[in-house]
Amino acid sequence: MQAKSIFSKYLALPKDHPQHRQFREDLWLGGPEVGCRYYLSMILKRDFFAASVEDFVKALQEYVVARTCPEAIQLCCTWLHIHFVLPFLKWEWETAEGISDRRLGKEKQGMILLVQHPEWTNEQIREAVKTTAKQMQRWSAFNEARVAQKHYKNRIEG
Repeated sequence: MQAKSIFSKYLALPKDHPQHRQFREDLWLGGPEVGCRYYLSMILKRDFFAASVEDFVKALQEYVVARTCPEAIQLCCTWLHIHFVLPFLKWEWETAEGISDRRLGKEKQGMILLVQHPEWTNEQIREAVKTTAKQMQRWSAFNEARVAQKHYKNRIEG
């Protein structure tokens, strides 16, 4: 029997139900962990709000690596880094649900590409997103993710 959380009743509602929609719209109030738990719950049809942090992070890592590549684990290696994959999870869920009418900002596009292709250079991502190097310098989350990648690589290699 799967464990239940206080959010189970919202997750069980159809995605277009007003209470479910309101729950999804209010995710930002709980921060990136809540957003990641929600989208992973919706994608994998399991209540990750009821999971321990360790089980949630492990499932998140497995999902991201399975959908992208082994190097993507650099961007969700700990609970502190999971916010780097939130745009990717949201995009994955929206794509699966046929919700593709929303325009993504360039930084979010860059974050999704970084998760999908962590080996790409900033120049490759910049060209794919069609932005300038100066604009990329302003992308705080993207640049934080690059620093986390570098620390992860140094820790593994060193």
